[in-house]
Amino acid sequence: MRNVVFLTVFLAMTIISISTAVEVDTLQEDIPMNAVYRDDASPYFLFDRNSSFYDTFSVRNNPPLLFRKVGHFMLYGLLAAILFLFIPTKRLLIKSFLAILLAGTIGLIDEVHQYFLVSRGGRILDVYINLLGIVSAVSALVFFIGIIKLRRFLFAATSKWRRNVS
Repeated sequence: MRNVVFLTVFLAMTIISISTAVEVDTLQEDIPMNAVYRDDASPYFLFDRNSSFYDTFSVRNNPPLLFRKVGHFMLYGLLAAILFLFIPTKRLLIKSFLAILLAGTIGLIDEVHQYFLVSRGGRILDVYINLLGIVSAVSALVFFIGIIKLRRFLFAATSKWRRNVS
């Protein structure tokens, strides 16, 4: 389990570092690092219903935005799948819950972090898109593992029946 915690922290830090690096790349050279973050940002935005964090957006007629949202879906689905595979328990319900919880927490932290960046904006809808990718990936893994276990069970039962008939 220690490896899962390490992996989760490592992946969260990597995602936030990439987000910050993209921000630095879009700004001019020779600026201090603190210029990447908005001066007026406060954690109280989470409690303000009029905050831009809760604004909606449309991907209609905006292919680059649609591409980025599909990227959110796929990236967080991949993140959840990696976490799912590294969680050291055979109980699928516990593995699923932990993978969804850990990947979802990373997604929420990333969006909150993006809210503080100058040229980016975290959105609650992105958190939902992340969660949709996470739940889809974990559900697909559980489904495929279930099929494999069912095939093994049926194959074992058929083999046993054939031995008894012979």
